[in-house]
Amino acid sequence: MKPSMTELIALITACSLLLLAACASNKGAPDTAKIEAELAEVHHQEIELVRSTVPDIERADRLIALLSERDRLVSEYVNEIVAYREQMSALNADYHAPRASFDVLFAQFNRSRDAAQKEFIALLKTMKDETTEKEWKVLSKYQLKKLNPRDLTYGRTATGD
Repeated sequence: MKPSMTELIALITACSLLLLAACASNKGAPDTAKIEAELAEVHHQEIELVRSTVPDIERADRLIALLSERDRLVSEYVNEIVAYREQMSALNADYHAPRASFDVLFAQFNRSRDAAQKEFIALLKTMKDETTEKEWKVLSKYQLKKLNPRDLTYGRTATGD
């Protein structure tokens, strides 16, 4: 059975209204100042959690230093993502950009991403070495719940800050 013109118009209208409603509910880019304030509070809470979970003050201090290293690595990686997006946008805007230019950019970013992942893995191993299994379960649960990678990077990559 073929849909009638009235049914097609009704379907297109319904889809348009749903699309309009979806677009109207989008509030735009997040408030980076608010995100940074929330993250600062989360990091403060994380340090307090380390101090309350790891009874050995020296180990707790070393772990807190490793958390600072983690934050530095995240910040560096976000900067790399921002640079990659800018370069990709420039290539994409160039109608005559050769495929080889894209291939080179992809290869550079993939090498950078691979190196960053290896650094993160090594850092996580070092962090685990500073804790007992019980301590790590408490800390990692907090990190998984509160330190969402999307929240850590979204504001900076979305706005290019």
